[in-house]
Amino acid sequence: MNCKQVKEEMVFLFADNEMGQELLVAFKRHVSACPHCAREARFTRTFLTIVRKRVVRQSAPRGLRSKILASFPHRR
Repeated sequence: MNCKQVKEEMVFLFADNEMGQELLVAFKRHVSACPHCAREARFTRTFLTIVRKRVVRQSAPRGLRSKILASFPHRR
C-alpha cells in the first residue's frame, strides 16, 4: 500500500469502519510508518464524526424512492 492509495481510496473506508481485515492490516501497517497518512486518517475520521453529529438527516418524500427505482433500466 502506498500514500496515493491511502489518500484516494482507503482513508474513507477506514473512517467508516468498512475495511476488511486483510486490507485493514495493510492500511495500519502503512499508517504506522507514514506520519502524513496517519495525520490524514485521523483528520478524516474526526471530520466525518463531527459532520455526522451536526448534519440533520431528513427523509426523502415517500414517492421518491419508487420513482427512482422505477427509472432504473433493469426495473422496467
